[in-house]
Amino acid sequence: MTVFEKTVRETVRFEGVGLHTGLPSSVVVHPAEPGTGIVFVRTDRDPNLRIPAVVENVERGDNQGRQTSLRSGDVRIGTIEHLMAALHGLGVDNALIEVEGEELPGLDGSAIGYYDRIRRSGLAESRKERRVIAVKKPLYVDGKNHSMAVLPAENFSISYTLSYDHADLPDQFVHFEFSPEIFEREIAPARTFCLKEEAEALLKLGYGRGANYQNTLVFEEGEPIGNALRFPDEAARHKVLDLVGDLYLAGCGIRGH
Repeated sequence: MTVFEKTVRETVRFEGVGLHTGLPSSVVVHPAEPGTGIVFVRTDRDPNLRIPAVVENVERGDNQGRQTSLRSGDVRIGTIEHLMAALHGLGVDNALIEVEGEELPGLDGSAIGYYDRIRRSGLAESRKERRVIAVKKPLYVDGKNHSMAVLPAENFSISYTLSYDHADLPDQFVHFEFSPEIFEREIAPARTFCLKEEAEALLKLGYGRGANYQNTLVFEEGEPIGNALRFPDEAARHKVLDLVGDLYLAGCGIRGH
């Protein structure tokens, strides 16, 4: 079955505070022509500089406060992964995203605020066929405390094992066969999280200034401080949410596990 590219039907605006900077910011998501992709603009820095949301423009380095950011020269746009996940979940292929501020609003720490507002605004389908990366052979990546395998599959699915090897956050495993409905119900509401000791370390490094116990689950003795879980395995679900956003930096959807 042929699937066509989509964009937002109308402009959608978000305002809030960045999870890391603690500074106010705003985002305006505009419709875009077929073939545009997801493109960001820092209107408060250089309104003529467009930064496509693709892996080549991801800011590199180990000290980014556990966030995904785009950079072009000295223009930076931080914490894009939750909005990118919402766009991926909705199947939005093309959008022009204007940002005022260095970091996107954190909202409630999940993607559901972005997802709901864009879904309610509606989507517009083009007559351009949607491009999808089909995984043809297994790919493996290993890191110090993490690994990833991408495998051929008929559809898009994610299995995730979270193992912090820490008493404050028990091991968790989740698996999702991806669809807009599954994303909305099972993944988008999961909030960002950290251990209490990680929160303290991030604050010392200058991150997490906009975080609080409502928009960030801070785990101590297996439970979030001053909050209640939306899912027993909410931490693993949020890792899937981040991964859904980061994978969209491939520039299109993926058919694989």
